Amino acid sequence: MDGLKNTLSVLGSVILVLFIAFCIGMCTNGFRNKVYDVMDVVPESEYLSLNECNSMLIEEMTEQENIMIRLTGEKATLEATILQLQDTHEADELTIANYQTQVDILTIQIAEANTRITQLREEMTRISTCINNATIVYRGQSVHIEYPVFDDNDNYIYSAGSGDSEGTYWQYYGQDFINEWNGHFVSMFENIQKAINDSRYRLRLTTNDIYSINIGGYISNMHCNGQSYLFTNSATVDAVITLDGTTIDPADVIDAINAHSDYRVTMNFNHLINADNQVTSCVMEMNITTL
Repeated sequence: MDGLKNTLSVLGSVILVLFIAFCIGMCTNGFRNKVYDVMDVVPESEYLSLNECNSMLIEEMTEQENIMIRLTGEKATLEATILQLQDTHEADELTIANYQTQVDILTIQIAEANTRITQLREEMTRISTCINNATIVYRGQSVHIEYPVFDDNDNYIYSAGSGDSEGTYWQYYGQDFINEWNGHFVSMFENIQKAINDSRYRLRLTTNDIYSINIGGYISNMHCNGQSYLFTNSATVDAVITLDGTTIDPADVIDAINAHSDYRVTMNFNHLINADNQVTSCVMEMNITTL
């Protein structure tokens, strides 16, 4: 009987020592992570990361779904208008062709929204299985302007958008930048001014928080928490262009760019919001640096 008591006493002491050692080990990251791996347990902090990731993905997916619904509605309205015009012969072929162009553009935009939704769903699945060691870093805010596009006779054609460089930069070959300036930026400013002067058309500014998500060495950027603001009818929209530290007039940009040089370009939309959550002022700041 005494031998059994001694054996149990020794065994209890060993168990107590092992328990204390285990508790001490759990205070260190390496030992704790090893235990999580062996027991197939996800730490609470990583559950929070998973919830945060999924929340951001769901928000963007909801936004893309809303965009798709809106675009689908616009497409259906245009298609109905085309059929009515064709049946009643109330419009010439050019007008109908313009409407058809808008339908084709909306079809492309709907397909892009569908593709993005599919990507987001795949991302949610991938994150849920690869959440270990995930990190999320806030990178800043992006700004996007949605504006109507008009033809040479000031007739509305479709809606377009332009965004900033999202805290990073674009790299252009000189001739490519000249083409982009002539083909996009000039018309963007013209159409924005027309939209401000005509209250029938809405000019919208949207901001999004940008997060950098690193999961197992794979890095992707996520936009979420989108906020939209309409412009007031008296809003001002200006451009400030800086080339190698010198401010230049937008009308002189083409003459100042060397078609055979390389450039780094950053762009930001600085804006003011009034008490009614409307944009009263917006300045496009473009910084061009010769490489």
